[in-house]
Amino acid sequence: MTIYETKIESKGGMTMKKIKSRKWNISIAILTAVVIAISGGYFAFRNQINGLFGGEENGGYIPNPKETISPGSMPSQEISPTPNPTLRIILPTPNPISSTKISLTPEVIQTLDEKMTDFLDREGNFTEEESKDSIFLVGSNYGVETTALGSMYEQKPCVQGYLFDFLKKDESLVLIIGFDGDKNERFITGLEVPLYYYRNYPEANLNFLKFGGKSVSGSNISLFAKSGEVDVIEKYLDQLKDRYILFDLDFFGPDFDINNSDGILKEMLAERVRKQPITKKLVMNVAKNNIPIDGFGSFDGLDVFDLVNINDSGDIDNINVSDIPIVAGISFFGSLDK
Repeated sequence: MTIYETKIESKGGMTMKKIKSRKWNISIAILTAVVIAISGGYFAFRNQINGLFGGEENGGYIPNPKETISPGSMPSQEISPTPNPTLRIILPTPNPISSTKISLTPEVIQTLDEKMTDFLDREGNFTEEESKDSIFLVGSNYGVETTALGSMYEQKPCVQGYLFDFLKKDESLVLIIGFDGDKNERFITGLEVPLYYYRNYPEANLNFLKFGGKSVSGSNISLFAKSGEVDVIEKYLDQLKDRYILFDLDFFGPDFDINNSDGILKEMLAERVRKQPITKKLVMNVAKNNIPIDGFGSFDGLDVFDLVNINDSGDIDNINVSDIPIVAGISFFGSLDK
């Protein structure tokens, strides 16, 4: 074996080092390392394949993706592969059906958030002084000349609120409404207009009741959105945005029987009856305006139900339509294009 010596002189010309280089040994070491690396990668890959498809005992069989294979077995024979802890197969998670998102521009969302914040804080255009000329009056029969945003009738469940906006979700419209609470606080929640019902039931119509003035005892004109006229419902609601309007709600007596109906009407009535507790929860939580609500049946057992609470546009995306009351009718005063 030949040993080479290299002499290196420093710039001063006096220092000398000897560097012994064994080139042959280095070449052998590099070659050995490459072989080990390739072999190790091959065996690791083979072990993973064996863990998936059974290795040698099934002859290295790799199933055709079109074949249906029961877990833990291959065609015509049974195997028990050893789990490989280093290999995970992640299956995609199905998307939920009700995944509709609010589709508004950033500018509209910012404006909506600012309005909701001002409403909750009673600031800007939502002070009592600014609002009093735009809201319905309950009337002297109930001992008040002005009203908070809450109950409006003793004969039927009806509430007054501010319509911020609405959006489509799960074949319905979700209305974003602000109310005065029974304890002098404000809150924003959602109400449902079930478009699928008005689209599919021949006799269905949504009544838009136009009052001549701010008194709920004044004259009025009915504007019906007939069955299938979903575009009319959306057109009217679009004109009623940023206004104080009345919402009729469904209440059913204890003797009401949905079995007297059939088809989609029976399905709709069953859904309205199912939502009775959350509807009563809303009526119980809005400002009463000195109007008794005991004529609407029992309000016991509602503590287990929660109203959908909206503080900003981010909360709107998460609304579950099945958790909000259904609108049975809408009343307003002022102009509305047919």
